[in-house]
Amino acid sequence: MNLDTKTSMDTLLQWGNIQITIHGLINAGIIVVVVILLLFAIKKGIG
Repeated sequence: MNLDTKTSMDTLLQWGNIQITIHGLINAGIIVVVVILLLFAIKKGIG
């Protein structure tokens, strides 16, 4: 494996990690929103 191939592989891996992190943050955000909406619905249902 020559240096150029290794460098491009490292770059791809870094991009992959960034995309995974963004994806995780988006998923976490969706979960938080759903939980908040559920809590509001339960409070309205009880109240």
